[in-house]
Amino acid sequence: MSRRDQIQMTDEEIAAILADRRTLQVASVNADGSPHLVPMWFITIDGDPAFWTYRKSQKIVNLRRDPRITVMVEAGDVYEELRGVSIAGRAEIIDDRDEVLAIGEKIYERYWVRSPTSRCARVCR
Repeated sequence: MSRRDQIQMTDEEIAAILADRRTLQVASVNADGSPHLVPMWFITIDGDPAFWTYRKSQKIVNLRRDPRITVMVEAGDVYEELRGVSIAGRAEIIDDRDEVLAIGEKIYERYWVRSPTSRCARVCR
């Protein structure tokens, strides 16, 4: 058995790390062939990462010209704990306003809306 076979994640492990991590590294291809790499907040739709960005952002300009994309999430604070999920494929750009808003709302809920069990504290002097 190869080392790659020993460390390969199951579908459940991949789903868990995507659900747990907050930042997706997104790589597209610039016009000159160099990589364009940016961090994005994201959600998953049917197990696939999805992110919201502006229509004129460099990543969208790149993906309209060349839909190849690689994304990665990582975890671990020391070498022995390092792990990550890297997904290479083709981007699907969503222009439908209702779909864009729905994805934006889900990202908002994931990153900004407090859960009903969360509490706030005020520090008083």
